[in-house]
Amino acid sequence: MEFLSMRNRIYLHCSLLIMILLVAGCSMPFKKIPRPDLLPHASAYYAVPPNANLSLAGETKVFDTLFYSRKLNGGLNAQVVGCDRFIVVPTYNERIYLLNPSTGKEITSLRTESSLGSAAAIAGELLYFVEEAGGDRLTCFNLAKGKTVFSRKVADSPGAPVIDDEGIFLSSRLGRLYRLDRLTGDSVWTYDSRGQIYCSPTVDSAQVYFGTDRGEIICLEKSTGKKLWSFKTGGAIYARPVIGKYLYCPSGDGILYALDFSTGTLIWSFTSLGSVHTTPVLTDGRLLFGSDDMSIYCLDPQSGAAKWSYETDGIIQSSPLATATSFIVCNSAGGIYQLDHNGNLLKATRVKGSVVASPTVIGDRLFVVTRSRMLYCFGSTGNSATKP
Repeated sequence: MEFLSMRNRIYLHCSLLIMILLVAGCSMPFKKIPRPDLLPHASAYYAVPPNANLSLAGETKVFDTLFYSRKLNGGLNAQVVGCDRFIVVPTYNERIYLLNPSTGKEITSLRTESSLGSAAAIAGELLYFVEEAGGDRLTCFNLAKGKTVFSRKVADSPGAPVIDDEGIFLSSRLGRLYRLDRLTGDSVWTYDSRGQIYCSPTVDSAQVYFGTDRGEIICLEKSTGKKLWSFKTGGAIYARPVIGKYLYCPSGDGILYALDFSTGTLIWSFTSLGSVHTTPVLTDGRLLFGSDDMSIYCLDPQSGAAKWSYETDGIIQSSPLATATSFIVCNSAGGIYQLDHNGNLLKATRVKGSVVASPTVIGDRLFVVTRSRMLYCFGSTGNSATKP
C-alpha cells in the first residue's frame, strides 16, 4: 500500500508538472513590435476602410499564384488587416495572430478572453479589436509596448471598430451605436436605434450612417449623436452604406438604394434577385456589389443603370474589393474571381471552405480567409490587370 501511495504521489506530481508546462506554453508573452514609427498611420488602415475596400495599389497584377496557405487553430470570419511588416488575423479560438505577410509564419500572437468574429483595426501602434461570445468588450492594445491601453464593456458588437482622428465608432446588436474616445475608450455619446444592428457604421467628416434589422438607414450628427434623418427600406440592413456622390445603401430586400446625404431622399434604386449582404465598392465610375443570387452587379453610380453583371457559382456575402484596375469577389463556394473594370474574367480559383470575410490586398499580396480555418496568400507571376 505504501508503494502504491508513493506511486500515486509521483504520478500526481508529474501530472501537475505537465499541466504547468502546458499552461506556460499557452501563455507565451506577446512579442513587441519594434520601431513604432514604421507602423501604419492612423488614417491609413481601418478594419473596414471608409472608401469601402478600395485598395491603394497603383498597379494591380493578376493574382494567379498561390504563395502559401496556412491552417490556423480557430475559425476565421474576419477580414485581414495589416501592412508590409505584419498582418493581423483574429480567430474564434481566442487568439489574434500577427503573421509575416511574405511567409505566413507567426511573428507573435495575442491571447484574448473570448472569440473574435470581426476584423481588428490599426491606428498607428494601437490595435483595436472586439471580443464576442461572452467577452463583449472593446480592447485597445499597444503593439509597441505589448500592453493593453484600455478595455471597455460593449454589448454584443457585430462589426469591426471604425477609427478616425475624432474617435471610435462601434455598433451593437442590441441597437446601440457608440462613439468613444480613441485614446481612453471613454464614452462621448450613445445612440439607441431601438432595433438590432448587424454591421459597422460608415463615418465621414460630419455624419455617421448605419442600418438596422428594421430596414432603417439612419444618419446621425457625428459630434453629438443627434438623429438627422432616416430612410425605410424593405429588408434588414446587413452591410455598411458607401459614400460617393450619393449614399449607397444595400438592403436585405435585394435592393441597392442611392440616397441624398443631406435629407435621405431617394435618388434611385436597383433591384437584384437576392438579398444583399455585401458592402458595395466604388471606383473608376463603377459601383459594384454582390448578391445572394450569386451574381456581381456593376452600376453607374450617377444613374443606377447596370453596366454589367457576372454570375458566380455561390451566394456572395463577402464584400468585394476594388484595386486600381480590377475587382476581386469571393463567394460561399470558395470561389475567388478577379475581373477587370469591364467585367471580363482575369482569373478564377477555388479555396477550401466558404468565404464570408472580405478579401484584402496588402502590398502585392491578396489575402483570403475561409470558415475552414484557412488563410490563403496569392501573388502574381507578372501579368498585369490593365486598366480598360
